[in-house]
Amino acid sequence: NRHNLNSRTEVSADKAFLERAVQRAITGSLDPGETICGERVAADQATLEWILHPGCSFELPAEQRTAATTQLQRLRDNEKK
Repeated sequence: NRHNLNSRTEVSADKAFLERAVQRAITGSLDPGETICGERVAADQATLEWILHPGCSFELPAEQRTAATTQLQRLRDNEKK
């Protein structure tokens, strides 16, 4: 039982981490003291591509899916400049 409880806790922590990463990627928000850098932009782009990929296990409501698509396009457009 103890193992199952730890596994559920780890899954919950992993899900919470993914939800935060996805939300930050969609909004482009930064944590206090964080600066925009190429690695962060690349991470956000990869996150958005992953969650928008058909068959991805991470489900987004329609409104968030639209916002993610828009943000991904912004990042791709900015990359070309």
